[in-house]
Amino acid sequence: MWVQLPPPAIISSHILLSIFQCIPSVKLLKILNEFKLEIQVFIYIYEYGKLYIIIMMKKIIKNSRCGMTVLEVITVVIIIGIVTASSWFILKGMGTHLLVSDASVNFKQSVSLARQLALEKNKPYLVRCFPDSTPQLWKIVRVDSAGYFTPVRRDTLHRSIRFGKGSDISGSPNGPDGNPIPSDGVSFPANALAIMPRTGVPQPGAVYFTDGKETRAVYVSAIGTAEVMKYEGGSWH
Repeated sequence: MWVQLPPPAIISSHILLSIFQCIPSVKLLKILNEFKLEIQVFIYIYEYGKLYIIIMMKKIIKNSRCGMTVLEVITVVIIIGIVTASSWFILKGMGTHLLVSDASVNFKQSVSLARQLALEKNKPYLVRCFPDSTPQLWKIVRVDSAGYFTPVRRDTLHRSIRFGKGSDISGSPNGPDGNPIPSDGVSFPANALAIMPRTGVPQPGAVYFTDGKETRAVYVSAIGTAEVMKYEGGSWH
């Protein structure tokens, strides 16, 4: 049985084929490098889907047909559905992964900003974390000579991200600062990182971010520099 389709349907097939060919598998592998199993499934579906569409298009062009069989239509719809569904699950995982990285990078930038302001203004600055608030957040505040706090900047964590460690850290390893990882994810006294104008940080420490699975630590050294680190192979990198 043949299903006569209008010319735009053939044009749509050409467009779909072009989209497949414009996304090389090597680039997909690079983007989804940390999702090993999902990559294998996705790439297999992607390659077989692309191959089928190429064969189908060559067959249509060779036979000069203006339509496709019902089987061809169903097969293309199934391939598109499977690729779309698998992409959604993979990209959903990538989303939370990127949110963890984004939170740690933002905190690192906040520490750098507080350090810069402390040197420019010649005043102490604090980066105060609020792991018990809803939503969780941190603030940069200036400490004046009278001991008053003046807020400078506020950053709020995404609802799926929190202070603490995830399931990727088993047991009770020490953090990059050499101390045990606190339950609230902030190793600084009173959850506040103090940055002095000339002397830097009185006590180096780390702040941890997680989505429940992955963990990132922002280690702050004695001179006030910050570094994002990940726990792998029994050590922090």
